[in-house]
Amino acid sequence: GGGVNLLEEREGKTRFRSAKNGLDGYPINSCHRVRTLNEDNEGRIWDGTTEGVVVMTYDEQRRDVVTEVHRKTVDSPASISSNDIIQIYKAGDQTLWLATVAGGLNRFMGWDAAGHPIYRAYTVQDGLSSNDIKSIVEDREGILWFATDQTICSFAPGSEILSSLAWQDGVGGTIFSESTAVTLATG
Repeated sequence: GGGVNLLEEREGKTRFRSAKNGLDGYPINSCHRVRTLNEDNEGRIWDGTTEGVVVMTYDEQRRDVVTEVHRKTVDSPASISSNDIIQIYKAGDQTLWLATVAGGLNRFMGWDAAGHPIYRAYTVQDGLSSNDIKSIVEDREGILWFATDQTICSFAPGSEILSSLAWQDGVGGTIFSESTAVTLATG
């Protein structure tokens, strides 16, 4: 409920800064519940919150963060499909994938000419068993694996082939939790 904390080390001293303690650029009034963090190729930190995605950069001169909030826009298919973000996963090819509540799987595609974010959503209309994505991991071949409430799905980003495993495949009677998937060193 307190947003993001920044660990700052200056002149041999370490301190934590938050929106309540000098991190004034963070949008604490609307994005206080952070579930996930990840870093993109440009060094921006992406915060998945219950109210959208906060993209942060650190302004060294101001010693504060500069933020941009991405939220669902009803009339824009290029916006994220849900403001409730469970996980932001960076794949081996550096693509950012967002697991959402009620919005399926979202892929960050880049920025349009005006500097607005572009997302591609994969939902039950595309063959997902549920629009509630709990966690995402990637295997050695670049296939994404993710869990919904009661199924495990795989997604091949290049071909956009989606598969689901359910009770018939031995996944029955299982309820998956948020952000609990892991790929072991053995693959």
